[in-house]
Amino acid sequence: MCDTLCSLPKNNGDPKVGLFGKNSDRDPNEIQVVEFYPRMSREGRMNATHIEVECEGDVNAILISRPLWMWGAEMGVNEKGVAIGNEAIFSNPKNKKNGLLGMDLLRLGLERGKDSLSAAHTIVEYLEKYGQGGSNDQFKDEYYNNSFLISDGKRVLELYIIGSEYLLREVNRFDTISNSVARERESEKADIGKSHNFSYKEDFLYTRLGRGFERSKFTTDSLNSESGGIELGDFFKTLRHHDGDWTHPKLGSNGDICMHAGPLSRRFQTVNSMVVEIGEKRSIVWSTFSSNPCISLYKPILFSEERTYWLNYDQNYWLKSELIHRKYQESRSASYLDEMHSVDDEQEHIINSIGTIRRKWLSGDNLATEEYEEILNGIGKIDSEHLGKLQKSYGSVSSSGLAGPYGAWWKRKRESLAQSQ
Repeated sequence: MCDTLCSLPKNNGDPKVGLFGKNSDRDPNEIQVVEFYPRMSREGRMNATHIEVECEGDVNAILISRPLWMWGAEMGVNEKGVAIGNEAIFSNPKNKKNGLLGMDLLRLGLERGKDSLSAAHTIVEYLEKYGQGGSNDQFKDEYYNNSFLISDGKRVLELYIIGSEYLLREVNRFDTISNSVARERESEKADIGKSHNFSYKEDFLYTRLGRGFERSKFTTDSLNSESGGIELGDFFKTLRHHDGDWTHPKLGSNGDICMHAGPLSRRFQTVNSMVVEIGEKRSIVWSTFSSNPCISLYKPILFSEERTYWLNYDQNYWLKSELIHRKYQESRSASYLDEMHSVDDEQEHIINSIGTIRRKWLSGDNLATEEYEEILNGIGKIDSEHLGKLQKSYGSVSSSGLAGPYGAWWKRKRESLAQSQ
């Protein structure tokens, strides 16, 4: 379960900056890392997640969010300002024969794409050559097809793939996709590639349980309500959204954009969240580097083809944050509203603190080392204090502190995560 959204500059408060965002919802024990790969040249073949593929030639510098066990990526951006996110499409038949995962195709699109259209064509090229397939889950067999939202800050494309068939659409102002197949043509979308009616291939049970249509409607309505003045903070707010005013994660549902896992039909959790500002020359990537965006802060990465400027948020950071978050999930007294209000205030502080260098970076101006080091270190301090506050509030929670199936389920998840390290 995931949600991806984007908005072109003409629809935003800053008419020179495009916005792109995604929550990656996967098994709570799947560690996800954000990584930078510089521009390089490949020769011969290389190993994707399940198969080996030909991959000759130059590839772009990329910044991606990747489940640690796979080669492909859930979301990312390249040096040309092309950002891509993918969504699982639950349909029949399943792609059980090993091929390229949707996440592999996404990474290939970022590595080769010079703009939205060339990234889409790269994905289709590799799809037609190697096929789509293989398990998408680290811990069990999970098969699905994929859709992609692709933006370069000037043009937005939707790409739906089921088996070897695909549908490519262009979007006018803003767009969102979720875990559902392409339906009838909407007024703001124009088919520019092969056209297929995928609705008859939909896996009715999976799609309904996942509530993809409902989540897509919410994200679309959320952006539409801010049309003409969408800001960075609006993307953060949308990706932190919960369906209903619940006060504890155990009351969550698959209708949440910020998803919290639980027993039975609610197996997935938002394990990382990313928002990209696509500027005229460069991008700024904002990531939680951790699960649960509702109680996590988005931290900025100044991204360019040469290198990135950011603090060291690695696998250890994800694990440290995750252990604190699980205390929150298992607490009897966890209050979503209290933590959410605190996060909003701290996030606004971070956005304001980077304002002095944001415009310079996005427009391609050079920055002196002292201009960004002091600001990024200050943001790191804010985040460290935020995690410390959560640790103080929930650190004493017992792993069996919450009775019933929800508490028992999380206790097992925590134990299995500890055993895997």
